[in-house]
Amino acid sequence: METLFVSILSIEISGECLQTLLRFQDSFRSQKEWPFRLLTNLCFCPAVLDSSARFPFSGLLDGTIADFGEFDECLAISHAQNEFSVSGKYCLLNVLFPKPGNTSETELRFHSALIDVTNTTLDDTLFARFARNANLFYISRGLTLGACFPSTCSARDLQTLVSSLIEPTIGLKVEVNSCQSRDLRPPITTAQMVAIAVLSSLCTLTFAATMADFWGKENTFIICFSISRNWRKLFEKNTKTRALSAVHGMRVLAILWILVGHVYLMQFFHIFHVMRRLVAEMPRLAHIQYQPLKMGSFLQVDTFLFLGGVTAAYVTLDVTSRTKRRFDWFAFLALRWLRYTPAVCGLVLFYLLLPLLGSGPIFQQQIQQMYIPCEQYFYRNLLYYNNFFDSDGNCATHTWYLAVDFQLYALSPLLIFALKSRPKLGVAFALLLILVVGPLSAVSPLFLDSTLFPNLFSLNSILSEQSISRHFRLLYWGAWQHISPYCCGLVVGFVVHSRPTLRVSRAAQLCLWCLT
Repeated sequence: METLFVSILSIEISGECLQTLLRFQDSFRSQKEWPFRLLTNLCFCPAVLDSSARFPFSGLLDGTIADFGEFDECLAISHAQNEFSVSGKYCLLNVLFPKPGNTSETELRFHSALIDVTNTTLDDTLFARFARNANLFYISRGLTLGACFPSTCSARDLQTLVSSLIEPTIGLKVEVNSCQSRDLRPPITTAQMVAIAVLSSLCTLTFAATMADFWGKENTFIICFSISRNWRKLFEKNTKTRALSAVHGMRVLAILWILVGHVYLMQFFHIFHVMRRLVAEMPRLAHIQYQPLKMGSFLQVDTFLFLGGVTAAYVTLDVTSRTKRRFDWFAFLALRWLRYTPAVCGLVLFYLLLPLLGSGPIFQQQIQQMYIPCEQYFYRNLLYYNNFFDSDGNCATHTWYLAVDFQLYALSPLLIFALKSRPKLGVAFALLLILVVGPLSAVSPLFLDSTLFPNLFSLNSILSEQSISRHFRLLYWGAWQHISPYCCGLVVGFVVHSRPTLRVSRAAQLCLWCLT
């Protein structure tokens, strides 16, 4: 400990931080309580203090790549004596492993060792164990350790201390990020104030509308916000589109399939780098990978695009044929925008409030990745072109689906009225889009960029978060890559509308079910 503080005296850090560390030394000698609660475990020795993570920590050989220490204990530290006060600041330390040789990110795989020491002098040693799991450390962006420092030390001071004391000791680069303390909470931003004002006004209006509905008031504008009335409409069992009653069953099955599959898939995209005993869990996860329930959840999303095409064609033809009015593309698009946008606005406002709704070792770090794009690029969601950007420029990334649906919906009248006015030409146009344009647009990125993986849905292609986002943008979020199922839906919707009495024989049904 004495040697450690002698080393600290030679490092250029702020006077306030240095004073706190010297006070820490004196208090540590006299066995005061607060130093033992405050993590300054700068040498990564087996811990002498209580709030920090230990290194090496338990489960490291089985692929545990994170130890967060005691977050609440660190932030609860508050010591004041003789005009000296100190509190805890919780930070995450990322220990980064250099890739061997000229290894690129595209060479990283989940199921293949990056370093092969088989039949060498290192075989059957501790190093061999780490070598077999090295790819996991690179893919997960190294090790994550929770550390508790004095709040008087700035992030720059901490990085200087870490770079001067820890990196030379362990021979690895260490980064300090995501520091939190009770007295350094971020202020409420202008965007968050706007979100609070809008949502509060909406809640007030909803309450007033519900009360007005309860007392029998008939103001149409007010009543449309009533909770009770909207609740009854949402759970109404009758439907006006009896010709499309099969759509409802398909929606239920598709929703269940997508939800179950995404529960398994999301663990890789959001919590992979903090999972415990990853090596031990990989065989189970690899087995689940190939199950239709999980793998099909990506492709199952196209079921909704197919159903969107069916309803778009059927409703458009039904309205134009009943009203005998000329088709108005602007109104067609404006009504769709009005249908989607209120819910999208509510979602964006909720995302803006996420940083205020919780805390924890990785809460702010993860939430900021969701909050910042919504604060800076929310207009992309409102104009439905957010699917052209990676995750760092895409607010609420799952709304890529709305952008794709909106873009395909905007172009759907070209095929709908081609089928209606000239059926043969329309069928040829539909076949061209389904069998040629769709498949070519789906695989063309693979020819333009050799680093992309043909199998987007394999665990082998899930690397860094940046790589995940890039793969999805190029191979999955584009409207052109979903044009085939959507056009199939348009054709089916046209057939259902033009031949409402069409019946499929039981033999044909049996063949189609087996083929499906």
